[in-house]
Amino acid sequence: MTAVALVFAFLGSPYLQPAQPAAEAHQNEIVAEVNKPVNETPQEPAPQETITEPVTTEKEVVDKDEPTAKLEQEKKAPETTVRETTPQPSTATHSAFRGDNSNGHSAAKGVPVKWDLSNGIHIAWKQEIPRKGYNSPVICNSKVFFSGADEQARELYCYDLATGQKLWSLTASNIPGSPAQMPATTEDTGLAASGVATNGKQVCAIFATGDILCADMNGKQLWAKNIGIPDNHYGYASSLLIYNNTVIIQYDNRNAPRVLALDLTTGAERWSKSRTENVTWSSPMIANVNNIPQLVLMGNPSITAYNPATGEQLWRTECMTGEVGASACSANGIIFGASEYAKLVAINGADGSILWEGTDYLPEVSSPVATQENLYLATSYGVFAAYDAQTGALRKEHELNTEFYSSPIIAEGKIYLFSNDGKMHIFSADNDFRLIDAFETGEKTFATPALTDGKMVVRTEKSLYCVTTL
Repeated sequence: MTAVALVFAFLGSPYLQPAQPAAEAHQNEIVAEVNKPVNETPQEPAPQETITEPVTTEKEVVDKDEPTAKLEQEKKAPETTVRETTPQPSTATHSAFRGDNSNGHSAAKGVPVKWDLSNGIHIAWKQEIPRKGYNSPVICNSKVFFSGADEQARELYCYDLATGQKLWSLTASNIPGSPAQMPATTEDTGLAASGVATNGKQVCAIFATGDILCADMNGKQLWAKNIGIPDNHYGYASSLLIYNNTVIIQYDNRNAPRVLALDLTTGAERWSKSRTENVTWSSPMIANVNNIPQLVLMGNPSITAYNPATGEQLWRTECMTGEVGASACSANGIIFGASEYAKLVAINGADGSILWEGTDYLPEVSSPVATQENLYLATSYGVFAAYDAQTGALRKEHELNTEFYSSPIIAEGKIYLFSNDGKMHIFSADNDFRLIDAFETGEKTFATPALTDGKMVVRTEKSLYCVTTL
């Protein structure tokens, strides 16, 4: 496994220009094809806001003198026209790497399906990245968060989702225990590979120095601490995850591997559990098993489930080898884990028993995603494959002659997946598993995009941009 395999955790506008008629017509044809319904379980429509206008009774009209009634009618006339309203933030959050619970699913509606970055078509805004980092952006309400770092500084950023304006940045500095000299990392992992996480009240970021900091939504630092300088030959890269009032950290390094939970308000340690795993670069996720949350961590040699509230180990299954980079996913009470040079396994989340195994295609960096019917995974050698989630039978594979480090995200019955060269692929999340559309964006993309209603935020090697359907 090469060092580049560790880039996995991550993972109006002045740019808008009128489309030429022919290009626009072609684009509309593509969008129409992408918006064809797929075979998925129907979802209830999102509740619509009801605006109640004051009602004037017939008696009230009769009691008014004619001039007054006429004047009031004139005042009411504009009420029948369309009025401008202030857009409300979407309730569809993308609070961590791979979305809420870090499970690869998004509740977002109206996700963009076509754009042209070079010509600014459907691009709300685009900004240069202040400092290098391979972590994936997250979204909560009207704000976008991500981090960046180099030898000079390690920073947490907040941008406005609507305009792309940088609202604030917070530097990790004057933290007791923080190393004076930056730890050695590979060029393609760096000091800011770990994804940030938020709950809408606090946002946390961690760096390869072992420094973790927490801020409120206005950028005020709430607390910061160093949890130990990681001994990791590529660089620390596991993303953060928030559960209730704690931030959970997978810290599988050579020195004292462990998983721990810190209080979001104070930074105090809520619980910590030692682990016997080798160095791991995957990230924690929350699985729902019989309506009970489980904290699931990949590792070498095991996949392990914990009680996220207490850290109590629920089960541990030895099934992995090598340098584990991909994170687990879950659906219907089944936990799925896979790693190149190891295997693909489906585990019964109730007791940790292995349901089936496979070795056809295995991910090196990209994390899989699952529905009740299918498991989807992307490899670093260009294959995107679908398996029967219940039996492990290979349903279908697409050989796409590219590399995938970004992880697939499912929304509205479609799978969104970036290749390293920046090509967006959209597939149907069903048994047909058809390629709906694919198009170049022109910028290398290793991070996983963040979705919300009508928007997608993408971090490339050098920039951050927002795609919109509006």
